[in-house]
Amino acid sequence: MIQNSGRHKTKPHECGGVIMTIKQTLHILSIEGSHEDFKRIASVLNSIDGIRLNRAENLEEALRFLEAESPDLVLLDYLLPDGDGFDFLRAVKEKHNHIPSVVLTGQGDEMIASRLIQEGADDYLTKSHFDRERIAGCIRNAMEKRRLKRELHRTRRKISEMSARDELTGLYNRRYFMEALEREQARSERHDKDLSLCMVDLDFFKRINDSLGHMAGDLVLADMGRIIREWSRQTDLPCRYGEEEFAAILPETSIEGAQIACERLRKMVEVNQVPWRTGPIGVTVSIGVVQNRTRVKESIRKLLYRAEEALHGAKEAGRNRVEIRNGA
Repeated sequence: MIQNSGRHKTKPHECGGVIMTIKQTLHILSIEGSHEDFKRIASVLNSIDGIRLNRAENLEEALRFLEAESPDLVLLDYLLPDGDGFDFLRAVKEKHNHIPSVVLTGQGDEMIASRLIQEGADDYLTKSHFDRERIAGCIRNAMEKRRLKRELHRTRRKISEMSARDELTGLYNRRYFMEALEREQARSERHDKDLSLCMVDLDFFKRINDSLGHMAGDLVLADMGRIIREWSRQTDLPCRYGEEEFAAILPETSIEGAQIACERLRKMVEVNQVPWRTGPIGVTVSIGVVQNRTRVKESIRKLLYRAEEALHGAKEAGRNRVEIRNGA
C-alpha cells in the first residue's frame, strides 16, 4: 500500500508478475527531452489504470508547468536540453519540494544516483529497466519516502514550536523572546524603524495564589495569555516574561502608538472576569512602555532596564495604568 494517499495498491498476478491498481487518478509529470523515450514511458504508464500523464520537454517548460499545476509525482530525465536533473532539483527545492521525484537516465551510474538522492530526488531508475513492475515499485517507494519526509518536517516544526512557547499561556517563552528582541532591535537600527517594548505585570497576583490557590492563579495566567493573544497584532511578539509578568515587542510602532495599544490592553484586562467556583476573579495590570533609541545604539540590557523602570513607575503611581519612559 502506498500509505501517504491510499490511492494505490499492488496485487500478485497469476503469472507471477505484479499488477498495480489505482483507486484515484495519479497525476504524473514526465520531464523528458527524447520523443522516443517518452513514447516508451507513456506506453508503460498508460497500461496502468488511473494514470494521468503530462509531459514537459525541457527544464523551462517543466518549471512553468509546476507554477500552474501540482502533480503527484515527477519522472525526471537526467539529461535535458537546457540542463540536467541537478538543475531541476535545485530549482524546485524551495517551492515544490513536496512533490516526489524519480530520476531516469539512459545509463546506470551509482555515483550520480547517490548525488541526485542527496540533492532531493526520491528514487532513481535506468530507462533500460523501465517496465510496469519496476515503475510501480518506484512510485510506491518515492511517495512513501516523501510522506515520511513530510511527517518528519511536521514533527520537527511542532517540536520547535513547543520549545518556543509557554505551555500555560500559549505565548512565546522568555528564551525565544530574548532572541526575538535582539533580532528586532538590530532590524530597527539597520532600517531606522520604530520599535517599542512593553512590560506588563498582573497587579496583586500573589493575593490570588494565597487566598484562592495556585489553580486559580493558573486560570488567571492562562486567561491573561488569551487576552494578550487577542490584543496583539500578527507582527507583534508577546511573551510570558516571568511568573506573572509579560512582555511584548511592537515592531515599527512609535511610543505614542504603543501607549494607545497598551491602554487598550489595560482596559481589556480591567473589564475581564475569570470564572471561579467561589465567584469571578477580576484583575488589573500595570504596564511600562519604552522605545528603542536607534541613535544611541543602546544594548538589549539597557532597553529592558528602561522598560522595567517604566513598569515600576506604573506600580508606584498606583497600579492599573500605563507608564511611558523616554529618558535615559
